[in-house]
Amino acid sequence: MRLELKAFNSRLCRRIFATFIVCAMVPVIILAALSLVQVSSQLETQANQRLRRAAKSHGLSIYEHLLFCEDELKLVGLRSGADIGQQQEKFSAIGRHFPDGRYEALLGDPIDDISLTPREQAHLTSGQSVLVVIGGDTTDIILIRHFDAGNGAPGLLMATLRGEYLWGLEKGNSLPPVSEFAVMTADGLPLYQSGGWPSNPSD
Repeated sequence: MRLELKAFNSRLCRRIFATFIVCAMVPVIILAALSLVQVSSQLETQANQRLRRAAKSHGLSIYEHLLFCEDELKLVGLRSGADIGQQQEKFSAIGRHFPDGRYEALLGDPIDDISLTPREQAHLTSGQSVLVVIGGDTTDIILIRHFDAGNGAPGLLMATLRGEYLWGLEKGNSLPPVSEFAVMTADGLPLYQSGGWPSNPSD
């Protein structure tokens, strides 16, 4: 037996069939396109929200590491020379500048004397720490505090922070595994850029 669709031999029937197909498919295609756009927008929004949360969390982690470094530097004056090696996790160099110009290296290479602004000097006098960023071929982040050098004259206790610890490269990194990140000062000076970050940090 053979089924013959004689109705499709009629031009009117073919037009009606084509119109039916178009009327059925066009709404489906439009709905699919709108759904795709909406879903893509929602996924992008969610990804940006997760990225902001991850960046904020990692920023707080870096700040926490900085506070740990400050606490350790406060204790340096109480430690013996044998104990100072325990600070190598957080610092690459520690030294003391005395008011008479002498320098005592406690850990690592000597740290050059740094010219402090009156505002920074006043901050140190109040018993607080000062963080100084030294830019050049390499960027050094130096934490400075006053210490009692005797005769009531304060000296400067200085420590160069290890980036591997501060940025959480060794541990304490809460970013997703495939993330790249950069840290910059308010003036745009790059402090750290991961390997896959663009050459221009502002990108």
